[in-house]
Amino acid sequence: MLSPVKIILGLLKSRSGNFGVTTALIIGVLIAVIGLAINVNTALARRDQLQQVADAAALAAAASGGNNLAQMRKAADAYFLAQAESKLGSTATISDFTYDKTTGRVTLSATSDVPVFMGGGLLPSSFPVSVLAEAEQGQGTKIEVALVLDTTASMAGQKMTDLKAAANAMLDVFDKSKKDGQDVKFSLVVFANDVNLGKNNYRNEKWLSIPADQVVNYNNCWSPLISKSGCTMKTCTWYNDGSPVNYQCEECTNYVYGPQTCTPASYTNTYNGCVGSRQSPNDTKDNFASFNMPIPGLYDGCDGYIPPLIPLTDNLTKIRQGVNAMTPYGDTYISPGILWGWYSLSPQEPLTEGAAYSPTVRKYVVVMTDGTNTRSPADPNATWGTHHWGGDTDAANQNMTATCNNAKKDGIIMYTVTVGIANSETDQRLEACATDKPMHYAMDDSDKLVEAFQQIAQQMQSPRLVR
Repeated sequence: MLSPVKIILGLLKSRSGNFGVTTALIIGVLIAVIGLAINVNTALARRDQLQQVADAAALAAAASGGNNLAQMRKAADAYFLAQAESKLGSTATISDFTYDKTTGRVTLSATSDVPVFMGGGLLPSSFPVSVLAEAEQGQGTKIEVALVLDTTASMAGQKMTDLKAAANAMLDVFDKSKKDGQDVKFSLVVFANDVNLGKNNYRNEKWLSIPADQVVNYNNCWSPLISKSGCTMKTCTWYNDGSPVNYQCEECTNYVYGPQTCTPASYTNTYNGCVGSRQSPNDTKDNFASFNMPIPGLYDGCDGYIPPLIPLTDNLTKIRQGVNAMTPYGDTYISPGILWGWYSLSPQEPLTEGAAYSPTVRKYVVVMTDGTNTRSPADPNATWGTHHWGGDTDAANQNMTATCNNAKKDGIIMYTVTVGIANSETDQRLEACATDKPMHYAMDDSDKLVEAFQQIAQQMQSPRLVR
């Protein structure tokens, strides 16, 4: 295909009279098309540069420490003019500027002239481009944080020690800001394959269905081992939260047992605080107003192993106590942890401690896990809900992603942290779950957790772009 320049040169070489008239018209059209393409590209590039400068100026104003319109505008002007002079020229200006002291939001509009190329007297010498930038101050804004922490069996040892230190380091940052007047609240959601609400909590709430105690009678039968022979030791394997663990076990070729003995026995199934999931897809939503189906309580389960959920509170000492009580137990199903973190920030049932969604309130969920999903809803279509002893990893991953996306649609700001699962599907999905790519922290070793949680805490308190 010939370029526009070659076409024009070819037409200019023509000696035909009629063709010369046609050539003149075509050349005019081609020049206009070329000029339009250049002008559009120039305008797009100028707009991108202007947006970068405007965003930076809005952030500078939000971070300036000013508390009135004049102070904030002065900070924005100083930064904008210093950057615009070298990047955009003298035509770049802040055309409008507002500061809402109640919300801590800075809004500015900026314009810059783009020179017209090949206008031929038919177009003005320049035309304006405009952008809008908005930023929020960190201090002065209400902050609500849900810590959603994995305490599955694979977290045993140094990882659990490091996670406790990291959570406490984040609380240290906010302890200081609370003393400086920051309005901050935390909730704690510890998860394995279930979440524990506490066996004595919420028993009379309409959104929770607690099963009655169930006595199970059975015959306890056994046959005593008389002798064994042909025994050797070999390597056996059991699975700890989906990870294989090898150990030495005995295997014999011959066992001799005595007569079987049976005695009547019984046990009682009882609710101890663990909860399952509602019917799919409501197990990924905060929608009790439109789907008033209660959450199923489960028999036995996590009492004594998974610390109970601590609803949103400004008592950070209480959150520390919950963190320090964490012990490794169970398998991994991440979606319920995220869901209850979201519930803890929501102003509507099942948990109602969260402030109303508003520009004056930032709501964060911080999810930490060291494992891929190994559990899932056993029967996601069950009308009255289900427990989490299924093993459908794909379904668990899809639920996790759906819960993340639904929470973000409600305005929840997501941070995700993974240890030792880099490049796995779970890690990739949690990276997508984070509100922005830099808000996902993936590390090979848990010794980086303290640094990551401190950085997250500092980012929560820093000015941020909102448009």
